[in-house]
Amino acid sequence: MITAAHMGWLDPQAKRPVTLDLGARPWLRTGDTVLSATVTGDGVNVTGDNHDDTTVSFFVSPSVTSGKVSATVHVVTTDGEEDDFTMEWTVNNT
Repeated sequence: MITAAHMGWLDPQAKRPVTLDLGARPWLRTGDTVLSATVTGDGVNVTGDNHDDTTVSFFVSPSVTSGKVSATVHVVTTDGEEDDFTMEWTVNNT
């Protein structure tokens, strides 16, 4: 599992697009591609999730009015690699 990365601040009414580019990270080996991806939220609603060979995209919108929230992407590749990537935000109503 790759440790959570803090992605910034979210307004409680925000809906923000997120793209995880595994091709830009050293995680995908040459010739390996994303077979499936599942996105789950903790304190955020996740919608519109989809993937192609190297990226996973989705939207997040807070389901709380303040505090830390996160989305975790579980990826399985055609070569059988499997891992989780977690992104965190801070929801602030100011």
